Amino acid sequence: MYRLVLLDIDNTLYDADSAYKAAEEAVFRELQRRYNLLTWEVFVEHYRKARSLVHKQLSGSASMHNRFLYFQTMMEMMGLTLEPGILLRLTNLYWRTVLRVSKPFPGVKTTLRRLKEYNVRIGVVTDLLAHIQAEKLLHLGVDRYIDFMVSSEEAGREKPHPSIYLTALHKAHIPPEDALMVGDDIEKDVLGAKDVGITGVLFGSDDPRADYSITRFDELLPIVLGERRKGRTRKRFIFIHHRVLEEGGWEKVIEALTATGLKVVVYGEGPVRDLLDIGRNLPVRTIFYRERSRRHLYEHLFDVTRSIPWRTIVVDERESYLRTARHLMAKTVLWKNWKEPFIPDYFAQRPEDLLEAVKLLL
Repeated sequence: MYRLVLLDIDNTLYDADSAYKAAEEAVFRELQRRYNLLTWEVFVEHYRKARSLVHKQLSGSASMHNRFLYFQTMMEMMGLTLEPGILLRLTNLYWRTVLRVSKPFPGVKTTLRRLKEYNVRIGVVTDLLAHIQAEKLLHLGVDRYIDFMVSSEEAGREKPHPSIYLTALHKAHIPPEDALMVGDDIEKDVLGAKDVGITGVLFGSDDPRADYSITRFDELLPIVLGERRKGRTRKRFIFIHHRVLEEGGWEKVIEALTATGLKVVVYGEGPVRDLLDIGRNLPVRTIFYRERSRRHLYEHLFDVTRSIPWRTIVVDERESYLRTARHLMAKTVLWKNWKEPFIPDYFAQRPEDLLEAVKLLL
């Protein structure tokens, strides 16, 4: 049984395509009252171009879905007067129409209610603006079943970036193997979730890359309550900061770690030659990074190694870095320097201590 279900909203809980089309038609009619020479064909052409331009300019951010920006850009393209009152009226009309015509798919409410009866936590993972998506949940009548929401505004990245899924797991305090993601987009919802170890369920179509494919929402219940799919193996990693290795005496320990099936990665900010020497002398992979924020550093390490955070141990002498690694659900081993009020998963003072840490943490 899964303990956490993560949900997309648009075209998963309701028919977003039809709702958005109805909203565009309402906006067109409102504009046509003011500009009676405007035709539907011209409106659609410029609206699509404006949306594409905003997506290109703001790619990866939640603002790329801002309808106010769509309408502002569209009216600029058509050479119309940009009155703030008109833009606000169009934006409000658009979302009022979406909410008015939106109805939950059959089985959504019943399934979510049954999941709560089994004490399954339910979270929403969405790319769009947070307040708009919250209004949708309220209007659809499913808000009472939702424990939390993670938007791209909050995570700073859009699906399928791992950050948005890791943030959801961190909020729920549930490991990925106990979580399931349901969505209609194979790339963003399913494969994005699978990249961090979450089971992916594709809604509305079939694709062999999904763990499960369903066409009715009530098909989700037996999947959540049944046994998890078995047979998927995950590589385990241990990331060691290069300063930890400065004292020497690591040859036999590194060999023992690799003998257990662990992939050993040494990471550091330089100098590059020292890292290259480590890679030549020890059976490890070395990764050099330039100065960057701690979160981006570990996201980069997980990305380039294709590692799963909760199956990774991070060894570092800097507690501030380990705090970030833990937030991303990695296990933490603090090397010698224990001063701040931070409790790592393990405290190591000798190379041999890592062998014990691996037994306990992975």
